[in-house]
Amino acid sequence: MQTIETPAVNLDDLRRAIQDEYALVAEQPEHGFHFLVGRPLARVLGYQDAWLDGIPEPTIASFAGTVDSLVAAKWLAHRVMWSAST
Repeated sequence: MQTIETPAVNLDDLRRAIQDEYALVAEQPEHGFHFLVGRPLARVLGYQDAWLDGIPEPTIASFAGTVDSLVAAKWLAHRVMWSAST
């Protein structure tokens, strides 16, 4: 059996890098990221377009997202069930 060694990670450096990445989303949403942001992310997380009505587009564009963990679990369960049925 092969053992995979976990690299040492400095948690302070990791936190700082994550904070820097999310700050970049807020400041430059057009930058391009390896993860969804803005309206596409909001839709994936289950946000309805009506909920975003009245919010300025630059604010929506910089959305890096959070979702209630129960909502995410239901969404994931639905996706798994849908994938299994196709």
